[in-house]
Amino acid sequence: CHAMPPPSYRTQQRKTQAEVRKTAAQVSKAQNAGYDADEALPLAIIEKPELPAEDAKPVVLAEEVAPAGKHQGHCFRDIVEDTAFCDWICSEPRKGWMGLLKVYLETEHGFQAPEPKEAEEVDPEEAARQAAQADARAKMKAKAAGKGEKKA
Repeated sequence: CHAMPPPSYRTQQRKTQAEVRKTAAQVSKAQNAGYDADEALPLAIIEKPELPAEDAKPVVLAEEVAPAGKHQGHCFRDIVEDTAFCDWICSEPRKGWMGLLKVYLETEHGFQAPEPKEAEEVDPEEAARQAAQADARAKMKAKAAGKGEKKA
């Protein structure tokens, strides 16, 4: 198992975009000072930086480690044994490490998001009875709220 997941490609992409914006601002400033584009950017060739060798390896989701929560420090392959947790992970959209875990569970172990439940039909008479019962409980609770307190 990995201790911590390597920095994502998206993080590297954001850094590259920030560097490009910075270089473009420097070129613009130099052009405003009277330099032409070739003089303003003598050696800067803007291209995507090479990723470190560690990032070039494919990510094996089974070996990824949960960085937080109930299963902190456990590999994804070990988390699969907790089916209730896995069902919960797959029950709604996820981001970050939980998103990776959800992809792993769905692709490697066949977990699926539960089907949306259809609203049950409610009998109008039953609904009226439940509403009357809730109203009666609320009245009793309000009436009981003042009992037991000392009067001034």
